[in-house]
Amino acid sequence: MNKRLRAASTCAAAWVLMAMSLGAQAGSGSLKGQVIDPGGGAMPGVMVTATNPATGEVRVAVTNVAGVYQLGALPLGTYTISYQLDGFKTLTRSGILIEASVPRTLNIALEIGGLSEVITVEGGAPILNLSTPTVSRRLGGEEITSVPSSTRSFTHLLTATAGVSGDLSPVGSNDTGAISPSVNGTKQTSNSVLYNGVDITSMLSNTGTLDESLSPAPETIDEVKLETSLYDASTGRSGGGNFQIVTRAGTNAFMGSAYSFGQYERFNSNDFFFDKNGIEKPEMRRVESGFTIGGPLRRNRAFFFGSFQHTDATSGYVPTASSRALLPAVLALIEGPRTAENIVSAFRSLNPSFGLLPQNVSPLAISLLNTRNPITGGYIIPAPTGPIVGNDRVVSIGTFTNAGGDPMRELRQIVPAEFQQKQASLRFDTRITGANRLQASYFGSDFPSLDPFPDPSTLASPFQIRKSNRGQVAAIGNTHVFGSGLLNDARVGYFTLRNTREQTDDIAAITSGQFGINNPSLLFDRSAATLRLPHFVDRGITWSFGGPNDSFNRREQQTIHVADALSWTRRGHSIRLGGDYKLHNVKTNLPEEQGGEF
Repeated sequence: MNKRLRAASTCAAAWVLMAMSLGAQAGSGSLKGQVIDPGGGAMPGVMVTATNPATGEVRVAVTNVAGVYQLGALPLGTYTISYQLDGFKTLTRSGILIEASVPRTLNIALEIGGLSEVITVEGGAPILNLSTPTVSRRLGGEEITSVPSSTRSFTHLLTATAGVSGDLSPVGSNDTGAISPSVNGTKQTSNSVLYNGVDITSMLSNTGTLDESLSPAPETIDEVKLETSLYDASTGRSGGGNFQIVTRAGTNAFMGSAYSFGQYERFNSNDFFFDKNGIEKPEMRRVESGFTIGGPLRRNRAFFFGSFQHTDATSGYVPTASSRALLPAVLALIEGPRTAENIVSAFRSLNPSFGLLPQNVSPLAISLLNTRNPITGGYIIPAPTGPIVGNDRVVSIGTFTNAGGDPMRELRQIVPAEFQQKQASLRFDTRITGANRLQASYFGSDFPSLDPFPDPSTLASPFQIRKSNRGQVAAIGNTHVFGSGLLNDARVGYFTLRNTREQTDDIAAITSGQFGINNPSLLFDRSAATLRLPHFVDRGITWSFGGPNDSFNRREQQTIHVADALSWTRRGHSIRLGGDYKLHNVKTNLPEEQGGEF
């Protein structure tokens, strides 16, 4: 089935009239407050200067008749704020952190004295967020890189947020290792993701999942914010969480880093079930290496930051807790070639009254039992080697009833999965004029993998698939300050994601035609998805062989995102209005049932 979906969504203009800030623009924040004299009276005319020492960014505001000041759309970073007025001592506050989409309030009391007298407060005095009810958690770049996790994904750290739950961090993951959490009890696919203000929410597996999507290296992230409730209309699109990723920017200092992180099975404890059955630890190796570099293109005006990372992982894939299949014990009792005579003899060794004659054994069954798996070199229906764990169940199919009672033996197949990733990011920031700031960023990731067990029920024999995953996002943003209290923030971006899977050539070469299986789907489609060997599931659903229904599929997404927000502040009140337009182009080809299932 070939399905093409074009969806365009437009957010109507959102009006907000309240005492709120201009900081809802993605990738920027804001600061406001009131300045009073020693007697508690409002102080108009105070010059408030915000300076970012790392980039030389300087923003100036003057308090109004109520002593209120507001600095909107401040680029992220740590600022020094100074307050000056004739007849009063100059007050300087350093270490003031500006976060993405967070309006901060900092109220100040000036002391009587001369301008030459300076009072300096260091250490980042606590500042309050009194302007929005949004519940959120922020992870700074230092926290993301310093707190260890199994696959170095920022999603692991966010599961510690109140109201957020997620799966345990995957140790032997054969992908990016990102997890998609549930926020406030919503589905794991009910989240939205912004990258430097551009929507990169995956729509390929339902919507909102963080699995098999873009996962920037921690060294490239300036901050990640997860808003869990009551978030601004310009950022929320789903009922779950709103993830905002802001990448690092360059500063006036040239800085770079090189790193390499590794995992090795020798440093891991053995799997519980493997250890219990005397099986050695499976191979599990992961190496992530990369570098970053950033600095000024023009001091105090233009900056750049870039990075590259390569990941190489091999993992003894464990798709279920016990990683086992239960197969008929009789398969291990077949002596010599798998002929009809030897098969019947094996059954009679367990049950002397077994009545099936060799000439009644289906040639198709003989052919399947003798087909080799090109990955393991053994049979696609292998002989179990583990202990007897029980008997098969009584199952009725039409008028036929299986008596049950045949012993089942355990089999564990350990075939390493492979994963590679190459990702690169680049960001440019420049101040075109004192009132106009431009930002451009790009992130691209190619992360293919080989998965030997795409379905937990196919553990009897690996039917490997190749996942061709790739994603890119480009974002351009412009912030313009027209004057006191009037500011416009515009952004445009393009996001593309591909999650495509297919059986590897050696597995796809095992077709239904070579066994004489007539697939009626071949009348309208002769692709590899239809020619493949069907999925065979045993009557007790304890084992199966052949690729699952989604062994072949194509999922591709392109999203164009355009947004603009105009903010106006007067006397402590703010009006924000804007529009948001998204064009989604989703292409899918999901031949789910064309291969057949028995």
